[in-house]
Amino acid sequence: DLFNQCPLVAIDGISKLLIDLKGKGIKTAVASSSGYELIYTVLDKIGISQYYDKILSGEDVKNGKPEPDVF
Repeated sequence: DLFNQCPLVAIDGISKLLIDLKGKGIKTAVASSSGYELIYTVLDKIGISQYYDKILSGEDVKNGKPEPDVF
């Protein structure tokens, strides 16, 4: 599909930042109104999913977008 053909790249420096945060014991998380499949597809494609301690999806909350429940 078209989404998987698009080149995705992480923001410059994000991997180093996430590694530094993890090294300092600072927890990291992703909160998105998207579903888990899309979240993991994007994070895996840009190579940073392993740096997050917690990933939350709109699938986890009663009220999705535009409500801020996921956050």
